[in-house]
Amino acid sequence: MDLPLLLAAVEREDDDAALELLHDATADDLAGDDAVTLLTAAAHAGRDKVVDHLVAWDVDVSRPWDGDVDPVTWAAENGRYWVLQALLSRCSDPLGSDSPHRRALRAAQEALASGTGAGIGQPPAHWGVITDLEVALGVHRSPDELMARALVHADPDHDDWFASVFHLGLRIDQETFDWALEAAQDTSDRDRRRFGLDTINHLGIGLSVSVDVDDTELPFTREAEDFLRPLLHSEQDPRTLSIALAAFGEHCSSDMAPALLPHADHPVNRTGSNGGSIL
Repeated sequence: MDLPLLLAAVEREDDDAALELLHDATADDLAGDDAVTLLTAAAHAGRDKVVDHLVAWDVDVSRPWDGDVDPVTWAAENGRYWVLQALLSRCSDPLGSDSPHRRALRAAQEALASGTGAGIGQPPAHWGVITDLEVALGVHRSPDELMARALVHADPDHDDWFASVFHLGLRIDQETFDWALEAAQDTSDRDRRRFGLDTINHLGIGLSVSVDVDDTELPFTREAEDFLRPLLHSEQDPRTLSIALAAFGEHCSSDMAPALLPHADHPVNRTGSNGGSIL
């Protein structure tokens, strides 16, 4: 394993090059000090794909970094949402009395209370980290609470927002849809309305991976389609329209899909870690 080349790839944020260089790494390479050095560098640089690859190949995430730093605690304290997900991806017992999940939750809560990381680049995703860890530990939060967490920064590209809509989307029940529809109809509050629309979008994503669409009528999809379709013509805010387009694309029937065509050149700006073009 060529550590200098790997560290250089991480520094210039070239994940493809780093992963290619790791292709020929041996088990001995990944069990040694160089692998821990690389894991540390990738985590600090926010290269979660590299971290995920190293964890998948059994690099020890419980092994402290220089200065006796616990990797999981460091990621939680700093609100590194995707890095923490990668570090925890092989943890098989989140409910253990001193599991990495519990340590991370305590660290994120303490960091949020103290303001750790605030004002340094992209705001840390402490709420997103807390939301993910609570779900893993069986803690249920109301849609109102999850929305409040997302609206701390009110940025649909922020990981706090993503964590909230993602986990609401996995609930795929009528009660959550009804809540999201009410929020999406609130024209007095743009951010609340956007969040409601994005929850409807993620409910569609949740349905697509959780329900046999060939054998059953999906719950609330027709209601979502009927609500969203007029917005394709009436919505004036570009960002809100992009969320509505994504949601319509998740819920619409195949014969309604052509309604998206007039918006084929719409700039859907969700190109962060949790987004991408819908067309």
